[in-house]
Formats: sequence, C-alpha cells, structure tokens
Amino acid sequence: MFFVILCLGSAALADPAPRPITEGERADWQAVGRVNAAGYKRRQHCTGTLIAPDLVLTAAHCVQHRRTGAVFAADELTFVAGWHRGDYAAAAQGIALAVHPDYQTLQPTSAAQAHADVAVIRLEVPLTDITPLPVGDLATGPARVAGYRGDRPHILSVNDDCPRAGLDGLITLACEVVPGNSGGPVLQGTGKARRVVGTMSLRNGPLAVAATVTPALIKTLAPN
Repeated sequence: MFFVILCLGSAALADPAPRPITEGERADWQAVGRVNAAGYKRRQHCTGTLIAPDLVLTAAHCVQHRRTGAVFAADELTFVAGWHRGDYAAAAQGIALAVHPDYQTLQPTSAAQAHADVAVIRLEVPLTDITPLPVGDLATGPARVAGYRGDRPHILSVNDDCPRAGLDGLITLACEVVPGNSGGPVLQGTGKARRVVGTMSLRNGPLAVAATVTPALIKTLAPN
C-alpha cells in the first residue's frame, strides 16, 4: 500500500492548522503534486515537488512497498503536478529513481532515521510548462509545509507558518501533518524567492520531522 502512515504519536499538534489552497492560488502551487503508484487515479499516494523540469523530490519511504520494503521501479511511479479535485497541470512517469544512500529501513520509526528519508525521481518527460520550486539552504525562521493529506487527498493543503528548528540533518516543525503529507516540501521564502529546504518524513509525538535537503545533496542524488 502506497499511502504512508506518518504518525508515531497521538498528541495534539500546534496551531495553526493547515488550510486548503484557494482557486486563486493554484497557479502558484503547480510544482507540488501527488506521487502515485501505477496511475494518477489511485488513492494510495504521497506528495512530491518538481524541483527541476524533470526531477521530483519526495520521501524515500514513498517509493517503497510499505510491507516488503521493495523499491518501486521508476516507471511504476507517476508524478501528477498541481492535482486539484480531478484536474491537474501535467503528469509524467518516472524513468529513473535514486534513494538517499543512508536510507536503510522500510519506513522511518524515529527522528534519528528521518535524515535520509529522501528520494529523487527523474521524469520520462520534462514538465516544461511548470515553474519548479528550487532547492535552497535552510535558514533561520519559520517554514511552510504543503501536502495532499489523506483526509483531503484531492486538494493541496498548506500550513503557512510552522515554527521550526534544524538539527543534525533534520527539521522539526510544530505544525500538523497527517498521512499523505509524506514527501511534501518544507519551504522557506515567499514569492519567487520560495525554496525547498526539506521533505516531510514523519510525526514524532507533537512534532513533524522532515529531512533537510540542500542543492549539494540533490546534485549527488539526481539519477541519470
């Protein structure tokens, strides 16, 4: 089953709660979409981000069979950019896939394992009509989280102000994440200065935990 469980605790998470994007915001969020196994209409999904015309960033556990741990073949994965209530901006299958070399578990079960929960999918066809969200370095200040929640799988939800702290390759966030958020971007900056600084991995008690991503890491991971 490709719909990942991201929760490790039942404690209530900090406000503010995530909100669905509006119709007027859709053009600004087309680079975020669903990563689906074997077709865009399947319910089992994670979130992914177009970080170059032919590269999608997601979580490593999103590209594995949850029970067996086997990594999907790249062409079993489809990225559906800007999925919104049955409509979408573009879609493409994977042609190559790379997982962080330190990722050694079926699914992270602790914050200590989450630093390597990163995967990059190369698309068969570049999505040239969509402006990617580039990867940048983590800075001080709050972050924004976006994802296709399992309880709201057909519309992107955004939390605009997540207090955060970075430590040892991780970003901890005091905002709500649920199944489906896995692989979604952690963003800093606004407007054209927005950049992806992490990818969502799991919830650890009252905190969300994301792996930190950097331009150097993506350069190393990007599959041929």
